[in-house]
Amino acid sequence: MVTLLLMASKEEKQWEYYGRLLTIQPGQLFISYNSLVQLLGKGMHVAKLRLVLRKFALFGFLSEETINDMKIITITNWESYVGINEDWTTRHLTTGLPRPVPTLTSPSLIKRNNIHM
Repeated sequence: MVTLLLMASKEEKQWEYYGRLLTIQPGQLFISYNSLVQLLGKGMHVAKLRLVLRKFALFGFLSEETINDMKIITITNWESYVGINEDWTTRHLTTGLPRPVPTLTSPSLIKRNNIHM
């Protein structure tokens, strides 16, 4: 599921596919099973991928639409998985990190300890 989230389009895209104008919305991928199997790597094959995607669809994580030999995979609630705003992320990921240790030659330490250089 994480791979699909990372591969999903971040913005609306349009192109022509076999004479049909396609529009992919944020949270959608346009890909073939074979291409997806290659990207997922060793241990994955088309039958296993179909089973996994069917289970994801059954649990409401995604839906699929077939166009010729390609799939449009729509990740349900994609925005809720990737929609954390940057301010929240920065504030929460940096809370609790240690502050930088002043170096022994920092001006405040030199002045405070009356060190002559």
